[in-house]
Formats: sequence, structure tokens, C-alpha cells
Amino acid sequence: MSTSNNQPTWRSPSLPPNGTTSPLPPLTIYNSLTRSKTPFIPLDPHGKKVTWYCCGPTVYDSAHLGHARNYVTTDVLRRIMRDYFGFDVHFVMNVTDIDDKIIKRAREQWSFDNFKKEHPKIDKDALSTTLKAYAWFGSKTHTFPPSLTPSSFESWAQTHSGLFTSTNPEGFYKAVQPVLSEYLGDSLKSTITSSHHAIFTSFASTWEHSFFSSMSQLNCLPPTTLTRVSEFIPENIKFVEKIVENGFAYPTSQFSKHNPRDFVLWKKSRPGEPSYPSPWGPGRPGWHIECSAMCSEVLGSRVDIHSGGVDLAFPHHDNELAQSEAYWFDKGRDAERSEAQGAQDHQWVNYFIHMGHLSISGSKMSKSLKNFITIDDALAPPPPPPPTSTSTTPSNSVNTSPSATASAPEWTPRKLRIVFMSGGWKNGIEVTPAMRKGVESWESSVSNFFSTIKALSLEQDELESSGRRVEHLFREGERGVFEELSKAQANMHAALCDSFNTPLALEIISDLIVKTNIYMKENQKTPTNPSAYFSLAAVKEVGRWITKMLSIFGLSNNSSDQIGWGDERPLGNGAGQEGGGEGKEEIAMPYIRILSKFRTEIKALAISSKSTSPELSSQLLALSDSVRDDDLINLGVSLEDRNISIGEMPLVKFVPASELLAARDEKRRIQAEKERAKEKAREERERAEKEKEEKARVRPEEMFRNEMYSAWDEEGIPVKDAKGGEVSKGLRGKLKKLWEKQRKVYEAWQRENGQ
Repeated sequence: MSTSNNQPTWRSPSLPPNGTTSPLPPLTIYNSLTRSKTPFIPLDPHGKKVTWYCCGPTVYDSAHLGHARNYVTTDVLRRIMRDYFGFDVHFVMNVTDIDDKIIKRAREQWSFDNFKKEHPKIDKDALSTTLKAYAWFGSKTHTFPPSLTPSSFESWAQTHSGLFTSTNPEGFYKAVQPVLSEYLGDSLKSTITSSHHAIFTSFASTWEHSFFSSMSQLNCLPPTTLTRVSEFIPENIKFVEKIVENGFAYPTSQFSKHNPRDFVLWKKSRPGEPSYPSPWGPGRPGWHIECSAMCSEVLGSRVDIHSGGVDLAFPHHDNELAQSEAYWFDKGRDAERSEAQGAQDHQWVNYFIHMGHLSISGSKMSKSLKNFITIDDALAPPPPPPPTSTSTTPSNSVNTSPSATASAPEWTPRKLRIVFMSGGWKNGIEVTPAMRKGVESWESSVSNFFSTIKALSLEQDELESSGRRVEHLFREGERGVFEELSKAQANMHAALCDSFNTPLALEIISDLIVKTNIYMKENQKTPTNPSAYFSLAAVKEVGRWITKMLSIFGLSNNSSDQIGWGDERPLGNGAGQEGGGEGKEEIAMPYIRILSKFRTEIKALAISSKSTSPELSSQLLALSDSVRDDDLINLGVSLEDRNISIGEMPLVKFVPASELLAARDEKRRIQAEKERAKEKAREERERAEKEKEEKARVRPEEMFRNEMYSAWDEEGIPVKDAKGGEVSKGLRGKLKKLWEKQRKVYEAWQRENGQ
């Protein structure tokens, strides 16, 4: 396609006519086309419908955390547009299932699988072909497999040298696949004809399914409309024909450009590639043309929003814009219009938004760089630790089941979403230990807030069901809670209108939780103020709004009249994990109350018997702590001790066991560090005291009698150095002062020890 150096001036869409719609929100979006925040005005004359095209995946491998960054962030913005601002969003995503990488990988996989079927045993032909593959690979690349490191070269070479005498097909093929499959894919490509489309569609379909499975795990909404390149071949051909007809593209037998900026719209297929008939001969769509053709086919000549990763901004999105505006160009109409008017007529996309990169430990995540963590691997729990020998288990510890002590995954869908929101959508994100700690702290504070509300609600429900009257007051404190809620709602609206400022949105939620927790703490009952009161109804209203916002962001699946993340946490086997039956917490609560009451009474008995039976008291207190800190948290139950002197029983919370275990272990780690620091300080004090003691015991007459000097006076002060030279007057003065100081220390030691 032929391109020019001129980029049309961006024009703001026209506002809907007065009276045709309700007022638009004051939303601005950072627009890559203007490199600034611009007011969002949809094309829909009623101001409700929004068209959105998102560049989807090229499906040839597992989706990784870089993909998660792009598509989860896009999902957050899409949900805000739909569920907060109330737009009717038609979200179109493509799947690139025809691409150089897909073709190469599919051809290699197909050839390798056929080779294995033809050689179920490692026969002479299999060995010979494999040797040729390694020779070919070495001569072609002058290197070795990309995953090979210098430190592992020796072991790799020894392993592979033994392969050629191996009779184990499974081990052999697993080891040689990276090299052998590439060799077979290249050497057998001429045997693949246009009738072999299934080779490529089947391969792409497998990875497409894998991609959307990963997106489902991450709670990403499916697209309104999904388009595949392989299913839009006629539309791609018509699109290219129209661009040629409009005079913006030209056929060429050889790839000779008229301008260095020109690019390919339709590629001639080579041997071993899928091909489709076209006016220019058998071929396939170029990479850039597919998005323009499919987007235009589904959404028409104008699109509100186009999005993708920032790595697609150039050249992919630049070329999309050029070819789409060339396609929609009307020669008869636009020849009579000015350049400015023409630019307005040809503005295909109004708002282009690009999601920033994800970097971990300073390195951008990318398949091509072979530096990525797959989503499945990131969400998978780590392998369980080796079993602990029973001989080393302390007598007062509690052995737990593997399901209760299994480590939590390094990442969860919720944590990833919080990370991406906390970094904003358009800038790159560097995941550092400090950032992860901040994300975990934010999530923990929200979880604790929800669990506190739920525990207090269950407690209040029990009181009311027993016939007891519960106070419902509204005073200055309660008025303050609702005022803070109103402020948070206004600030949230301003943040989301400011180009989807999700970092600020998270801060607003956190700040509101802090203020509400302060309200509850300042109005909590104490021995000196047993009639203190806080309104659980007011606190629950805060919780409902926070839940609503989390649901809008895709962080919660609860409705706005409920409170919490929306995860069921069953008791028993697998406790604390998401999913499970309805109402298990309510079923378990009476039994936990009985256990909590019994534990509290045992603890009170232990405290009262400290003076008469100190050993028994200590054992009972240890058992009481063990029930709380070991037995119950493994079942996803937290007991928070309160002031028993005014009749408050422990607050019962249902929290995922993994969170409770992590919090307990962190608390124990901090306590252990304090104990180590305390012990180190004690040892340092003892060492200093010992040194002081040793120094004090030295008679002043002996303190300078060492190899540094060769003669001393009657008090033991040096008069000659080691070589026999006279000690200077100035040095003798300094030594005399030290001698006097030691004399006083020595005499004090003698008095203390009766000498």
C-alpha cells in the first residue's frame, strides 16, 4: 500500500443534538491520536451506544502475564464504560489465526507428530534424520537451542550424545523435539498444499481455546463479537480491492516498494503455507489488513474506540489507520472537499488507547524475547512442601491436613487485577517486591473490612433472633460516616472521569475503609465506656458501595446489595478455598460459638489460676492459643479476642485459610525477628559486660606491657618503644591519662569484689 507522510488532523466528534439524550458524563480519555486527554463523545446520536475494537491474540502459544496485563486492563476499562457510565458497549475482538508464527509452529507440530507415528520405535531412520536435524540446526543458526545456557552446556551435550543410542521413544522425542520439529517443518513444507488448511486451523484452534480459558480464569468478559481472520477471507479480499480501486495500493510481482513506508496488504503464499484464491493469485491477508477489514465489516466506517497493547502502536495501528481511511475514501465526494474536510470524513477511529507494558524485575515480558510466565503457571499453586518428620514436631503443635497447609498460588486473578489497576492503564508497570507488598496490603485491608462487617452482622442477627433489642441510633458520628461516603463517591466519579484513573480509585476505597475503621474503633465498647455505640447499618452501607465498585472493576462477583468479594468459603476439606455450598458459615456458626465460649472460659480459668498452678495455667493458655492459631485457622475461621470483662465474646470471622495462615506466619516471622533481635542485644550486652569485666581486672602497671614497648618506669608507663627509641613527651602524656583512667576502673573493680 502506498502511504504519505501527512497525518490528518484529529477532529472531536460532534455532540448529540439537544434533547436526544441525557447529559454525557464529563469523561476524558487519553487519546493516542492527540497524545492528550480528550472529552469522550460517542458516535451514537443518542449518546448510549459505544463501538469498540480490540486487537486480540495471535494464537500460537500459551498466554502469559504480558497478555494478562493487556486484556485484564482492557476488561477493567470496558466494565467501567458499561457498568459505571452506563454505555451500551459493542466490544469486538479479533483472533489472528493466520500468521507467520502460527504457520511455522503448526507445520512443525504436524510434521513432528507424523514422524513419531511413522517411527514409534527409535530405528535407524529416526536416528539418522535426527542427526541431520542437529547438523542443519547448527549450520543454520550457528548456535544451540535458545533455552540453553553456558552453565548447562556440558550436561546438555552429554544428554544429547546419549540420545542417539537410546531405545526409549518417549524420552528421546521429548529431548529432540525443539530441533527435530523445526527441521522437519522446514524440510517437509513443500509437501503441504492448499488442501491442508486443517493443519493450521486445528493448531490455532487449540491455542485459541487455551487463550480464552486463561481469560475466563482472569474474569475477563467475553467479546460481544469475535472475528477470526480465517473466517473473513472474502471480506479481506474486498477490502484490498477497494483500496486498489481508490488508488492507494498497487500490485507487484516482486515485493518492490514505491515508497519505503509502503507495506503489504495481500501476501503471496509460499510452499507449506495456507493460501486462498484472489485477484492477485493464491495468497493470504497481510498482518495489518485483517483488523481493518474485520472491524469495518462489523462496526462500519466509524469506530468510537480502538485498543491494543502499546507494542502495536507502530507499525500495526498506524498501518490500520492508513489503509482504513484509504478504504473509506470516496473519490467522487472527497475530490470536491478541502483537506480539513476530507480528514474529518476519513477519521476512522475517534479514540485510540494503548495499554502499557508489564515488566518483572526490570525485564519486559514478551514471547519473542522468551521471557514470560504463562498465566496457567502464575495461577497454579506451588508444589507442596516435603512432609515434616514427626520426630521433630513440637509436642504442643498441631498436625494439619495437606489441603489446609498447601501453599497459595503466587498470583491470583484478583491480585493481578489489583496490580494492573494500581499501575494505571497507559503507562508501563514494573512489578517490584514493594509493589507486591502494597497490593497484598490493600487486598488484605479490604478483606478484613468485609470479614468484620460479616462477623458483626452474624452476631447482630443472633441477638435479634433471640429476641434482644438492638440499638439503631443516628448521631454526629453516623452523620460523619455518610458524609465520608458521599465524599468518596464524588471523588470516585472524578477519578473515573479522569481517563479511568484506577490507581486513585483504589486509594479512595482504601481511604474510606481507614476512616470507617477509625469510626468503629473510636466508638467501641470498653470497660470505661460500656455504653459506646457505632452504627453497623452505616458501616454496612459503606461496605455495599465498596462492593458495588469492586464488582464494576471485575474484582467482586457480588451484587451491590451484598457485601464482600463474593467468594463462598466452605468449611472442612478444602476450607478457605473459593467455591462451595450455600450458607455453610451460618450452619457452622452455632458450633463455633460453643467452641469459642468454651475456649474463653478455659482461658479465664487459666488466667485466674496463674498464682496457684502456674504450670497448669501456662499449658491451658498454650492450648487456648493453639485452638485459635492452628486448629481454627486451618478451617478458615478467625477468632478475634475482645474485652470479656464487659461481656464481649471473641468476634468470629470466616476468611480463606490461606489468608489466615499467611497472616499468622507473617506475625510469627515478625515476632521471631523481634526475639532474635532481643537475643542478639542481650548477647551484645553480655559481651560488652564481659569485655568491661576483663578490662577492669587488668592492673594499670600491666596494661602497657606488650611488644609495642621495650622499657617501662615503676608505674608501668612505657619509656622506650619496641626498637629502643625514647617515647616522646606527648605520647607519654597520653599514655599517662590512659593509665589514670585504668587505675580508677581497677580500684572500682577491687571494691566491688572485696579485694
